[in-house]
Amino acid sequence: MILVDANNYIKRIYHSGQDPYEMFLNFIDSRRDQRIEVVCDTSTSREARREIYPDYKKGRNTDSDPVYFTIYDNIVTIAQHFDNCVVVKVNRGEADDYIMARAESGDTVISNDKDLWPLVSRDVSILIAGSTKVDRQLIESKFHYPDPELIYVNKALVGDSSDKIKGKMRFGKAAYAKLTREQLYYIKDRLETNGTGMAQGDDDLDALANDESVKLSWKLVNQLDCEVVTLPTIHTPLQDFLDANDINILGSV
Repeated sequence: MILVDANNYIKRIYHSGQDPYEMFLNFIDSRRDQRIEVVCDTSTSREARREIYPDYKKGRNTDSDPVYFTIYDNIVTIAQHFDNCVVVKVNRGEADDYIMARAESGDTVISNDKDLWPLVSRDVSILIAGSTKVDRQLIESKFHYPDPELIYVNKALVGDSSDKIKGKMRFGKAAYAKLTREQLYYIKDRLETNGTGMAQGDDDLDALANDESVKLSWKLVNQLDCEVVTLPTIHTPLQDFLDANDINILGSV
């Protein structure tokens, strides 16, 4: 199965300088024998995290180009015309929450969202920038250690400015790099269990794991339950839709 992070992928092909419709149809046409799920955020997708932290992704730059939104909507509708495609709209939770819950070993994810990189630990292939595959070497170059299991620990401690996730105050990449892998896994265990049932350990590491900002950041970066709607397949000819919307693609069906 292929899981497409719709907004992430469509924005990327829109800004590529190539025809996004042709790129998407070529993508679908080369994968007719595979199930494809096109996973879309909606206007309410961020609400669940904003109930936890109102500033989540506040002020984040979004693509305000009306042409982009038209192309986005058209590509989603095009996907509905293919029997091997399923369009999933995430009304509560975000696209990456659904993908994290859905992806299994052997699946492929199309996205450059680093929040999905922990899926590497499940033997899920993550493709970014065309055919570039996320591997442990790439993870190490971005998060100091190659372990996909530690990515969320990094975000909880260091923060993620793009999502307005703060992490621990005055704790940056240099401080993170001073912690050993064993120490980070200890912190991970503490955050996952909230310390419940764990023996007394390292006071300094416990202080990091018990920091309120770190615990909040951990909750924000981890997967939330989703409420989704699956859009129906459209059985009228795709060419009728393309013609009605003045979409001209060489060799379109």
